[in-house]
Amino acid sequence: MIGSDARIRQPSNRDAVACAQAMLVIGAVIGTAVGVHVTMKEAVRRSWQHVARELPSAVCAMRSCSMSMVASWKATTCV
Repeated sequence: MIGSDARIRQPSNRDAVACAQAMLVIGAVIGTAVGVHVTMKEAVRRSWQHVARELPSAVCAMRSCSMSMVASWKATTCV
C-alpha cells in the first residue's frame, strides 16, 4: 500500500498545453509525410505515363536515325 504522504500529482494547465502542442507537432509531421508520399506517388505515376506515351515515337526516331546512319556508312565504305 502506498504511504499516506504519497500524493498523486494533478496535471496543470502547462502540462495540458505542452501535450496539445506535442500532438499538433506529431499530427503536422504525419500529415506532411502523408502529403509528400501521395504527391511523389502521383508524380511518379504521371512521369511513367509520359514515358509510355512518348516511348513509341522515340523508338521510331531512334530506328530511323540508326537506319540513316547505317545507310550513310554503307554509302561511304561500300562504294
